[in-house]
Amino acid sequence: PYSDEQTPRDNWLTGIITLGEGYHNFHHAFPNDYRNGVRWYDIDLTKWVLWLLEQTHLAFALKRFPRNEIMKGRAAMKLKNAEKYAKRVNYGTPIEELAMFTESEFVAEVKERGRKWLVIEGFIYDVTDFIKMHPGGPKLLMSGIGKDMTNAFNGGVYNHHYSARNLMNSTMRVGRIV
Repeated sequence: PYSDEQTPRDNWLTGIITLGEGYHNFHHAFPNDYRNGVRWYDIDLTKWVLWLLEQTHLAFALKRFPRNEIMKGRAAMKLKNAEKYAKRVNYGTPIEELAMFTESEFVAEVKERGRKWLVIEGFIYDVTDFIKMHPGGPKLLMSGIGKDMTNAFNGGVYNHHYSARNLMNSTMRVGRIV
């Protein structure tokens, strides 16, 4: 959870068996901290004994890494893992690769070719395959064909969640208005 530069891992079961040494990832990331299990609930008997000794003045000046630095370590690993995860996700055609349309070209595609396209925030979406699945019903979605539906999408009718935006971007986005 703090670093993948070395092989130690944190494991609560090993923490029980070894009286706290199961949180070795923390120990290797922050070696001068007296704790191995930094969270209060981490099973680290050695940490608890040392803390109790410090409270009774039988141990002094136990070293603790600053909380913010520990949080940075966790955040860095979470970001790294999120980036790995995100690489497996289809985000649709990259914006720079989308076809460019003028407003008149967009209107012509809808009127002359019968495209089921609408615009949100300058992007063109082909909703042909989504019309029957739209939670608001086909009629509501059909009323937006050939129009800029940015205001409706962003709260005029219903403030759509990221999931709607993600679905549209990965499966329906076909172009941009220039």
